[in-house]
Amino acid sequence: MLPTDRLYKTGDLVRYGNDGQIEFVGRIDDQVKIRGFRIELGEIETVLNQHPQVKEAIIIAREDQPGVKRLCAYIIGHKKLSISELRLFLQEKLPQYMIPSFLIILEAFPLTANGKIDRRLYLNQHLS
Repeated sequence: MLPTDRLYKTGDLVRYGNDGQIEFVGRIDDQVKIRGFRIELGEIETVLNQHPQVKEAIIIAREDQPGVKRLCAYIIGHKKLSISELRLFLQEKLPQYMIPSFLIILEAFPLTANGKIDRRLYLNQHLS
């Protein structure tokens, strides 16, 4: 990189390689690209958390088949919560490309030793 070159704040995490080239490592934020659409996972979580029967929700972009990413919602809800009701709720509030392929209701989220939600556990599980 030359002193006259510009760097732009993009949300990408990069590092300099040994050869001086910039190497893409990942994203700093929760933005993902699925089927050509850039999606902020937090936007979907916010909408899900507006549903009166949802206590908490997290969204993950899963890649169970190489090159095929799909949105997956993990939700802690009240006993009366149904998947079909949630899907209808999301269809009223979000464009189709932002509606998760999978809606999974849990009793609790697995936590790390530090008490944070273990998102890596979800990424490493395979959907059946």
